[in-house]
Amino acid sequence: MPGAPSPPALPPADARAAADRRAATGVAGLDRILGGGLPAGESYLVHGAPGTGKTVLGLHFLLEGARRGETGLFFSVTQRPADLARSARSHGWTLDPPTGAAPGGRVVVHQLAADAAEDPAGQVLFRTADVELGEVLREVTAVLDRVRPTRIVFDAVAELRFLARDPVRFERELFALRALFDASGATVLLTDGRPGPADGVEGGELAHIAHGVLALEHAPTELGTDVRRLRVVKVRGLAYREGHHDFRITDAGLVVHPRLAADDVQDVAGAARTAHGAEDAGAQLPSGVASLDALLGGGLAAGTSCLIVGPSGTGKSTTATVYACAAAARGQRVALFLFEERPATVLRRSDGLGLPLRAHVTDGRVALTPVSTGQLTPGEFADAVRRQVTERGVALVVIDSLTGYLSAMGNARLLMTQLHDLLQYLSAHGVLTLLVVAQH
Repeated sequence: MPGAPSPPALPPADARAAADRRAATGVAGLDRILGGGLPAGESYLVHGAPGTGKTVLGLHFLLEGARRGETGLFFSVTQRPADLARSARSHGWTLDPPTGAAPGGRVVVHQLAADAAEDPAGQVLFRTADVELGEVLREVTAVLDRVRPTRIVFDAVAELRFLARDPVRFERELFALRALFDASGATVLLTDGRPGPADGVEGGELAHIAHGVLALEHAPTELGTDVRRLRVVKVRGLAYREGHHDFRITDAGLVVHPRLAADDVQDVAGAARTAHGAEDAGAQLPSGVASLDALLGGGLAAGTSCLIVGPSGTGKSTTATVYACAAAARGQRVALFLFEERPATVLRRSDGLGLPLRAHVTDGRVALTPVSTGQLTPGEFADAVRRQVTERGVALVVIDSLTGYLSAMGNARLLMTQLHDLLQYLSAHGVLTLLVVAQH
């Protein structure tokens, strides 16, 4: 139409590809939550109280880049290069050069306020009150020009806040810092020790300038190990998995357990339910006990969940074991999660009843997994079940008992929601789930 405005031109193919490029974090569970990693070339805030794992996540991020042949740069104020190297060694990593790095891959650690003095007692003295923000920015600029990194972890936000003293000046300096990082083209993680929302905003001033925000939490429990959770507050232009995700800091670094969500169910909805060794949806799975199968019209249906309820000593666990042995005899794989008994006890009882459970465990068709109460979070347990489905292809999952599961995990209201998501996931994969429930 004459006079009509022309439609906006599409960006070139290489520009679109660059916009879609991802920077994997090196933490498998977090990359699953983000759908492959963080959009490259942007700045992200990682905030949480001390001890929540910010530095460990930063090392994961830089070492993953080095593994891919990229240059990583860690800016620090309070942590010396030797401290970071020691932290890396505690997780089995090395910074110079990183193990398995592609040609050219490296991690450079730069300590800001390098003119720090050391007293005779060996204490490092940082004269932060005497250092001007302009000098810090000039130092950052010089290091960026010299190293030319593709990944940056800036572990000095608290120092900038202290030097600025005034919130308005601090925010102005943050914009200047982001401009430096934008010009470098690097993907940046800014770590901040603030544990929660500041000034009514999750992440405070940094949340406004950051392309994305990751929140790390660390909470003690009344019994058992502390709970650590991760949440993606925002990532502009990216569909990610919302909600809290349990994680642990282990000898191998961060291990994140993504929350089971509707996405997992939708991935398999409409797909053949024979995947992972499960039967077709609706197929009957017999127990091998003729009278029981006759009572159930041929057996229990694949893709359903069944409660086995009764007082102690009525044969609930034995019935579940019968189904496990029958499935293993058909060549299917089975996972039993034991909350109240040790595997050795279950095997002895099965031997006494003439059930060939021990033989199926030996040949790998049946996996007995003891669950230590107080040591496992609901997210970890759900992820352990998911791995049995995706990695072993189980057709039958037994939770013995649901009573022990509810008692061990705590927070019954939230737990029932997570259990519902877990059962939906197993149903979508065509897995039969047996839940043993003690009735008093």
